[in-house]
Amino acid sequence: VHVPDKPNLYSCQKIRTGKDGLPRLLSLAAEKSKAWYSNPQNCPAMQNPNARQIRSERREAIIIVIETLLSHLDLNTLHIGWARDSGFIDINMKTIVKKSGLNQRRCERAIFVLKTAGFLKITQPRLKRYGRYVTLRAVRIMTYAFFEWLGLSKILIREKTKAIAR
Repeated sequence: VHVPDKPNLYSCQKIRTGKDGLPRLLSLAAEKSKAWYSNPQNCPAMQNPNARQIRSERREAIIIVIETLLSHLDLNTLHIGWARDSGFIDINMKTIVKKSGLNQRRCERAIFVLKTAGFLKITQPRLKRYGRYVTLRAVRIMTYAFFEWLGLSKILIREKTKAIAR
């Protein structure tokens, strides 16, 4: 149940911090994005085109989805998913729904807002097999604009060079 004065701004699976956790940049980005809930006018890119404020339920869902996506972000490429020996596995919508604790439609709406704002780039690769097209898992990429909005672009560049060196 959504309570506007006491929003739940955390996904089911929080960003891992500490020794085995993710880089501090990702938890810092999640925390800074939570401040947007109280001050939605601070990000004109995520405003409604008709100048109305985004509803608090939607803002809550957007922040939860941001935290979920950041917890699976690969700093080398800014792709969202997991690096494996066999290659990179992009995160699917089913995983986003499960890890965020939201229903699928709320996740889709939140992702649409992030994509429209230019913070998330999504491509849907297709493959031709036996004369028919088969759609593959969507590729989701966080953009530099997201980190610039949060004022973390310089830290991102520094962390990215560290990640590439590893």
